[in-house]
Order: sequence, then structure tokens, then C-alpha cells
Amino acid sequence: MEEMAGVGLMFLGVFALFIIVMIFKGIMIVRQGTCVIIERFGKLHQILTPGINWIIPIMDKPHRMEWRSSREYIDGTGRSRSIPYTEYRDVVDMRETVYDFPRQNVITRDNVGIQINALLYFQITNPQDAAYKVESLPTAIEKLTQTTLRNLIGEMTWTRP
Repeated sequence: MEEMAGVGLMFLGVFALFIIVMIFKGIMIVRQGTCVIIERFGKLHQILTPGINWIIPIMDKPHRMEWRSSREYIDGTGRSRSIPYTEYRDVVDMRETVYDFPRQNVITRDNVGIQINALLYFQITNPQDAAYKVESLPTAIEKLTQTTLRNLIGEMTWTRP
């Protein structure tokens, strides 16, 4: 009888520990200016807003999104350089973001080739669309920007001096 009580007490202790761990793993703190897309069994469940949120750890997982950033460094000649890199994040940054595109060749209407640099400022206003309506958000933004710039500059004329 005492052995049964010991086994039952040990089972109760393990169960209580499991419940405590699940409660602590289910707490998600979302920082201001970001949101987290939660999927339950692979399907969109909810979008967590800034503050303290609770999820069910076994069933809910954050959706990972591709994000492009850059790091600044100073090369051997003392000039500032930028290295772009891609990472996957659990959070969606809702703040205004800047993409710096490398130089690209563009041809004007009168067949003059020029090189342009592009900076793009954008802000995600609908995280659900940003996550699920395109395969790769940074690539989609880059290609749309390049196409639009080429179309605009392709309509211009350039007179040589």
C-alpha cells in the first residue's frame, strides 16, 4: 500500500512539473514594433501583438519568415562596406525598413546604358499577407523594385553632351 502511495505521489510530482514547464514555455513576450504569427498544427491560428501572450507549446509554433539584413564593416582602405545576409526570424518587424540594392545597369529609351543605385523604404502593414502571399518576401520586394525602376528609367531619354 505504501509503495502504491509512493508511485502515485511520484506520478503526481512528475505531472505537476510537466504542467509548470508547459506554462513557462507557453509564455511569449512580443516586443513593441513586432508581431509573431502563430500556427497551430501548420495552419494560421493567430497573430500575437506586443506584450505578454500565451500559446500552447505542443500545438502552437511561430511561423519563420525569411528576412534580409546587412552588416556594416570598414575594409582595409578605411571605407565603410555593407554585407547583405539572409536569416530566418520568428518575429515580423512592423517598423519601417531600408533595403539597399547594389548597382544595376539600366537602358534608357534612346539606348543609353546607365548605372543606378536604389534604396527602398518599406513597412509591413499586414503580417499575414507578408508571410503567406509570397514565398520569399525580400526577393519579391527586390524584384518588384528592380522591375519598376527599369520601367521608369526605360521610358526616359538621355541626351549625351
